[in-house]
Amino acid sequence: MAKEVHDPTAGRPFVLAIDPGRANGVCLVQRDGLVRLHSDELDWIEMTRYVANTCLELGTQLDVVVETFRISIQTAKNGVGANETIEAIGMVRLLTLQYGVSDGTLPLQTPGDAQDFSDSKKIRELGWWYRGGGGHANMAARHVALRLLRTGCRDRVLLGLDTEVPGLEA
Repeated sequence: MAKEVHDPTAGRPFVLAIDPGRANGVCLVQRDGLVRLHSDELDWIEMTRYVANTCLELGTQLDVVVETFRISIQTAKNGVGANETIEAIGMVRLLTLQYGVSDGTLPLQTPGDAQDFSDSKKIRELGWWYRGGGGHANMAARHVALRLLRTGCRDRVLLGLDTEVPGLEA
């Protein structure tokens, strides 16, 4: 039997996802109606300010999820971006703790899981597509979608269900 993991922010009204790195993707969605409130690609300082302001404004109404980062042999070969990514994850963890959003627990999701669940078509259908940048804001949107699924959202578009198929209920 799997051990139940404490998830203090699951199911809150707003979901903020961050795709950390040299360019940081952010996406804020209101759970009710799946409305994208903000999406952008920000440098480290802009992202820090945005996360701090969002945590301050929304507090315990906010569910924050971050793309995880694993150090590998390829990371060492590439040599760039690892420090910024690790620092960004730590900074988000600190801000959620400092502003009372969480107890320091931070849900992390792999890039592969988010991409497997949400392709570009789904992000467009949800109305969350971000034009411009290097794709980091859209990756953050994929993380929002996966987080919503994992915390109980069963919206038909989120699940990729065709609304014309009779007998399928979300």
